[in-house]
Amino acid sequence: MADTITNTVLYNGKRRAVVRSEIASDGVGSTDAVLVDRSTFTGPDGTEPGRIVIEKIEHNCDGMQVVLEFEHTTDDLIVTLSGQNVLDFGQDGKYQGFIDPNSAGGTGDIVGTTVGHTAGDKAVIVFYLRFKD
Repeated sequence: MADTITNTVLYNGKRRAVVRSEIASDGVGSTDAVLVDRSTFTGPDGTEPGRIVIEKIEHNCDGMQVVLEFEHTTDDLIVTLSGQNVLDFGQDGKYQGFIDPNSAGGTGDIVGTTVGHTAGDKAVIVFYLRFKD
């Protein structure tokens, strides 16, 4: 078996979305589990967004770490989460964010891999996203 992952879209607007991912570990773990599926959103031009920009991540990882990456042929590391924290990728109140580098291949989804997990560990991650065409 693998971890139980529940993704909930809390807000879905024309340019932004908020997604909450909850991971409950069974002790086996997850590798490249989809936490944000880019193809389920519509970007500013009415089609699937060309790239995802992460503006902020709120997280609470209880007993494990979660490695976040943009899914491509060679995944692009975003960050390794542990403990409880808020990561704000804005730049002095501007809209810089952590932008998917749009590397070759893959989907551009945000995927997560659990590390150091045991049965009963949990993680809750809230993504504040912006879409680019």
